[in-house]
Amino acid sequence: MKKAIAFILLPLSILITLLQAMYESVIEPLSTSIGNGINELLTTNYEFWKKVFRWK
Repeated sequence: MKKAIAFILLPLSILITLLQAMYESVIEPLSTSIGNGINELLTTNYEFWKKVFRWK
């Protein structure tokens, strides 16, 4: 019975391992670069409006 349960859960463990590897190699760097781009965009937008309204 234990071998049958282990055999049934094998594809699930493989899927979890693949998803974890995909997250570490693709999604994490992509989200970091998107976050950095949004941060840069907001900073330049703030600097523009700071000059327009003469904020200190």
